[in-house]
Amino acid sequence: MTFKPMLAPHETPDFNTLKFPLLGSTKLDGIRSTVQNGQLLSRSLKPLPNKFLQERFRNLPPGLDGEIVQGLTMDGLTFKRSHKTAMKSDRPLDFFGDTTRLRVFDKFDPTDPFTVRFNAAVTSCAGNEFAVPVHHVALES
Repeated sequence: MTFKPMLAPHETPDFNTLKFPLLGSTKLDGIRSTVQNGQLLSRSLKPLPNKFLQERFRNLPPGLDGEIVQGLTMDGLTFKRSHKTAMKSDRPLDFFGDTTRLRVFDKFDPTDPFTVRFNAAVTSCAGNEFAVPVHHVALES
């Protein structure tokens, strides 16, 4: 099961064409990642170089989709910290404090609706304190 994660659009959507209700989640500023074939892959489907990240998340089931985020809060340095951690093969995960998490927002399955996929993602994160589901909120208008 291979899939390539999408990014959110950069342009503002035409709100007149959106069909509500919708689901939304907090904007994360990490490294987009997916679990496939026992590896943590980047958006371009290349393995993330950090061997400690690969070890931390090697037992997660395939199809999890999220972002590697370094830090417990989003600030102006979140992406920089996340990138420096994920892209250096031997950088310890506690280099900036042991706050590297995979923030999971989906579990890919082309046959299931989102609610089923998200519940599977939440279940998949259980038992791994570093894989954290991203909660979504209903947007009515």
